[in-house]
Amino acid sequence: MEFSKKELNHVILAVLLLTFIFGFNDGNETFQAGEYFKNILVVFLSVCVIFGTYFITQKIVAKKYSIVITFSLWCIQRFYINRGKAIEKSKLKNLYIGPIISFFVTFISRGTFFLPLVASFQESEKRHYRAGRQYVHMEGFEEAKIALSGILAIVLLVMFTSLLNQNGMFDQFIKICVYFASFQLLPLPRLEGGRIFFNSIPLYIFATIFIGVTFVLAIYLNVIYSILIALLLAMIIVFIYFYKYKKY
Repeated sequence: MEFSKKELNHVILAVLLLTFIFGFNDGNETFQAGEYFKNILVVFLSVCVIFGTYFITQKIVAKKYSIVITFSLWCIQRFYINRGKAIEKSKLKNLYIGPIISFFVTFISRGTFFLPLVASFQESEKRHYRAGRQYVHMEGFEEAKIALSGILAIVLLVMFTSLLNQNGMFDQFIKICVYFASFQLLPLPRLEGGRIFFNSIPLYIFATIFIGVTFVLAIYLNVIYSILIALLLAMIIVFIYFYKYKKY
């Protein structure tokens, strides 16, 4: 598993940004330096585990499909229209809209609202890696599964941690996991939710129902029961979707 210098820089920035988002407000009415920096440290370690699990899982699944992906902060390309009315890419650098929005939302809300929209990946075209496969280029459904794999890894992390959560020891860790995984499902361009939604609507429906119901039921029920009920409900709704729209 290879990491470029630029990719590692983006990973470090993402971890620091997520630490800022989830650790900005420590929940105390008055500022206490010791408690505040203790909270920052706990959040930082939690984010390292969560984010590491997230993007390493995506890389492993991508490798299974003979695809090379590179992690980067969520950004959009800048475009302009030249005199010939042709749309071209701007020579300026990408606009990192995810980190910018996430930072200002955290700052303006004083850490009372979380918007962790920082994660994204870019696929690299290395055709010789896919030699022998039916399609040389990455298929849309493959992209959707790679995007979903990281989110499902966080869901499993939440379920496992819930089994070990005694006296609320891992409450903050679980909260960060839930917020991070949930917001990655937003169907926005170049985010994981968008990659799933625009490549496979049935998979997106299944993922959102399964993850959402699992998180809600886990508050009241046993972890195993929560997963089984959420899985059954998600499968039923996807079946209804296929039956109604006849997308076989």
